[in-house]
Amino acid sequence: MPPADCTLGPRLLTGLANNHGFVFGARIGSELVGFAYGFPCLPDSWTPPYLYLQLIVVHPEHQGNRIGRTMMGALADFALARGLLTVRWAFDPVDTRNAHFYLDVIGAAAQQFVPDMYGAAADAPTDRVIAEWDLTDYAGPTILHAPRGASTC
Repeated sequence: MPPADCTLGPRLLTGLANNHGFVFGARIGSELVGFAYGFPCLPDSWTPPYLYLQLIVVHPEHQGNRIGRTMMGALADFALARGLLTVRWAFDPVDTRNAHFYLDVIGAAAQQFVPDMYGAAADAPTDRVIAEWDLTDYAGPTILHAPRGASTC
C-alpha cells in the first residue's frame, strides 16, 4: 500500500475483525507479506448474501509464490463457514496479472464494468470490473496450496 493511502487503519481493521468482517494476514516467519479484508453483505430482494473482498495485497517481493492463492483459500473457507456461497470484489481490468489470477486461476466471473468506480483520479483511472466467485463447487484449497513456510492468521 502506498504510504499516503489513508483508507486503511487499525480502527477500521479492528472494527471489521470484531463485527463479522474479516482481516487476514499472510506471514513468512514473522514478516507480514500480504493481507486481505472485507465484509459480508446482506441479502435484498434480488441478491443473496455474499462476502465482499475490499482489498487483497501481496508484497511485490513475494508475488508469484502462491500467497494470494493461500489467502483466497482462507477467504473461501471463511465464507463457506458462514453459509456464504459467493465472494465479490472489484479489480482494475488493466492489471492483466490480477485479471488472469482472478478469472483463470481462481475461476471467478466478470459480472460488470464500472467506469470511475472510485471517482476520477489524477494519477490513474479507477475503472473496475466486479468479479464474482461462486463457491458452490469449491472443493477446498486443492489449487490453493500455501508456499513453504507461509501461514495465514
